[in-house]
Amino acid sequence: MKRCTRCILPETYPNIKFNKKGICNFCLNYKPITVKGRAIFEREIKKYKQKSRSKYDCCIGFSGGRDSTYLLYRLVKIHKLKVLVCTFKCGIQSPLGSKNAKKVVKKLNVDHLVINYKIKKNIKMLSNNFRAWLKKPSVAMIPILMLADKTMEYHLRSVCVKNNLSLMLDAESAFEWVPFKSGFLGVNLQGHNLSTKLKIKLLLGYLREYVKNPKYFTTFDLIENLFGFYVFFEGKNLIKKIKLIRYFDYFMWNEREIVSTIKKELNWETAKDTLATWRIDDLIPPLYNFLYYKMVGFTENDELRSNMIRNNQISREEALKIINEENKIRWSTLKRLFDEVLNLPLTVLNKVPLHKDLNPRIFQIPKEYL
Repeated sequence: MKRCTRCILPETYPNIKFNKKGICNFCLNYKPITVKGRAIFEREIKKYKQKSRSKYDCCIGFSGGRDSTYLLYRLVKIHKLKVLVCTFKCGIQSPLGSKNAKKVVKKLNVDHLVINYKIKKNIKMLSNNFRAWLKKPSVAMIPILMLADKTMEYHLRSVCVKNNLSLMLDAESAFEWVPFKSGFLGVNLQGHNLSTKLKIKLLLGYLREYVKNPKYFTTFDLIENLFGFYVFFEGKNLIKKIKLIRYFDYFMWNEREIVSTIKKELNWETAKDTLATWRIDDLIPPLYNFLYYKMVGFTENDELRSNMIRNNQISREEALKIINEENKIRWSTLKRLFDEVLNLPLTVLNKVPLHKDLNPRIFQIPKEYL
């Protein structure tokens, strides 16, 4: 499978083109990530702290994952903020994510609010959506497995209102933005600020997929599907008086620093079945990354590492070695997901189409998981 000679994106990446030197259009048009800096961040925070009539300065969504753990640590220990921590549970948090979350909030001595949001309903919806997807596998519709947490921002904003807060922060980073997921629908997303035209195009793309596979209509949920879509792209327009600040718009995201800090300071634990530290707080990524890998030969790890190459954080050679490990199938976590959430045998994964350039042995289920 051909890959860009500068980054590591493959020829199966949506809308990719290569010049005579083998460099992809995404590298050629890429603008390096820049940040606003600590001084501007402190001024912004001060503005909203002065407005607060709460015993807290801000609220954050917290999963126990790598980036939200680092964000919480920095806000409490470096910026000396009083943080209300909110964990949104919809049935797909991993046991490791839950364990890390409990450990971290205790160590940092912060108030922790847990929202259990329609867990049984979300698990059923996820299971039904996956069954519908298996009827006619489509790489463009893999995001249907990620619907459960799309209303999270709305609920976090509601928590802010109830606690007289006007500020929430998150740990989303431009390094981790993965536009290929919508790219398979023919829409190139580069952040949350989309034109109305692109939003309509995205909706029409999903509608076409529903028409191709009517089974999706039997699992359709008006609130979770349409409202989730609206919140994901228009969350800032819901409860507008709440300001959302993305921490890594002000501070450069650095994986090595993040992981070493939270391990050393908070005893944060990594997963046993992968060397990756990204998204190990969630049970769904091992599934959708498996689907992307088997169908098109890459995962969101390839996108992350390509962004790191373009920003001179790692070399291309190092990135290739990393994804060789990170893209390995997480069979033990998949087994848990299929047994406890999807209520399906792992053998249904054999129905997923295999890309012609891939070795089928990679996706052969080990005997101990059958």
